[in-house]
Amino acid sequence: KKEFESDPAMYALVRQLDGSMKRKGPQVETTNQKVLALFERYIREVFAKNKWPKAHAVCIGVGPADGGGYSESAETRLAASGRIDAMTGDPDMTDIQILLCNQLLERLGKEFPNLCLGFYLYNVHADFPIRYPVHPRIVIVIADISYSRLHSTLEPVPTRIYYRHILKQWNKTPNLKFFRGYNWNLAENFLPYSKLKMWADDLPLYHRMNVRGVYNETSKAWATLAPSNYLEAKMLWDIKADPKRILHDFCRAA
Repeated sequence: KKEFESDPAMYALVRQLDGSMKRKGPQVETTNQKVLALFERYIREVFAKNKWPKAHAVCIGVGPADGGGYSESAETRLAASGRIDAMTGDPDMTDIQILLCNQLLERLGKEFPNLCLGFYLYNVHADFPIRYPVHPRIVIVIADISYSRLHSTLEPVPTRIYYRHILKQWNKTPNLKFFRGYNWNLAENFLPYSKLKMWADDLPLYHRMNVRGVYNETSKAWATLAPSNYLEAKMLWDIKADPKRILHDFCRAA
């Protein structure tokens, strides 16, 4: 806090409602060398606090704050890809996030040979980078909340087709991948809703692309979600299980 208060240029340059520009959080100016130095210091402090040897294998999150407010500074615009995020219409920040991870791993990678850096692949940093190569020690956690919440990734729906295109590109990299989803419709928690088709299609898809694990935020809306919750649990335990057989067993038992 002291460093940011003494040098507001370390905060993102954010456009205000009246069109003016203001340096403010929660996002930071990742192209600023002082910010990079703070990230580096933080990672070193984490190792020291936990008394980890430098060869300790760990992933530390360096993703942006949730929500918007990304920098529109000249430095960030020049470092970015120039692409517009297809789902939000805002400037895409995927390459900016990859650049941050690459620079930190260039500074720390040799000293900490098993350090990985991670972030959520969603919002305006949900794509595959087009300007910077992906360092093999970047870990991504995929969240599919920007795309249709009523269809699986294998269905011919425009937003899911685009998402599938992103996954195909990440599937070609050796990077560790995880999936973080929801068992409920983020837009509405009480109307009749099912993820049966989504889990049946998507969980095997993630398994085929070597996603290492799944952790979902879960709501106890049993009246609408019990069948898909049961299917999710069964398929996460045995990805080769037959979804129709699981549903049949649930309905008989219910």
